Amino acid sequence: MATKFITLIIAQPSQKRVRKISIPRFLAYSLGFATFVGIITLAMFLDNFTRTAVKVGEFNHIRTELQNLKIENQNYLFSTAELIQKVSFLEVLTHKLSVAAGVENGPVLPISGEEQAYPITDSEIFPADPPIGSQRVLQRLGTSVSQLEVRVLRLESYFNDRYFKLTYTPNIWPVVGFLSDRFGRRQEFSEVGEAAFHAGVDISSLFGNPILASADGTVVTADRLTSYGKIVVIDHGFGISTRYAHLSAFNVQRGQRVKRGQILGFVGATGRATGPHLHYEVRVDGKPVNPLRYVPRHS
Repeated sequence: MATKFITLIIAQPSQKRVRKISIPRFLAYSLGFATFVGIITLAMFLDNFTRTAVKVGEFNHIRTELQNLKIENQNYLFSTAELIQKVSFLEVLTHKLSVAAGVENGPVLPISGEEQAYPITDSEIFPADPPIGSQRVLQRLGTSVSQLEVRVLRLESYFNDRYFKLTYTPNIWPVVGFLSDRFGRRQEFSEVGEAAFHAGVDISSLFGNPILASADGTVVTADRLTSYGKIVVIDHGFGISTRYAHLSAFNVQRGQRVKRGQILGFVGATGRATGPHLHYEVRVDGKPVNPLRYVPRHS
């Protein structure tokens, strides 16, 4: 059987020549098929390479995101553990203050739910933290924070009230001098034959020495009253009032707000007095009480 050929004619105008190349038909078909297969293979390789490159890029992005999430999770766990420790410490501390203040009693439970509270030592060492991340622990943390807020508000109210009462409770000597007569019944008798009662204390002092308010309050009297002479009366609230008698002059007037240590007037001998001194009274609900209960003993 004769072999069939495919003839390729190549013309070269510059040389005015025509060249013929004869290729067996089966070889031409083989070359064409190989070329086609090569092109398809190359296209598939490029497509796979492109897809692989894209997947590698996505993988690297996902790996970076996972690393970032891991770091964030570690930071979250650390922050949560630290927050639980601080809240537990504040729970114990506020509970101790509440018990000391008398506004609360009984043990306090830590966030972990154990029966005993975290002990407070000099080195501030706490037991191991409970497992972090569970919904129960987070709910417990939220509840503890809410209870802590209520306890802090209660303590704030208590200490504000205590501070307010201390501010308006007499607790300083109103004048520089020495005690010349005490509170209570005297040996002499009144005009009707009854044992005289001294409703305050007498403090002998130099004429003109300043007389100080023993606590914050409002001046309700700054006038001259018979045996008291010139007298200043201060209402401190809570049923407490103080009286300063036998003054030589006033430094305040009725209705004026005064602070502890503010000058009310000056030592004198007005009214029923044998010499310059201050007659000082403390009254609770209108009844005289011993002023020495409200002043420092070492003054």
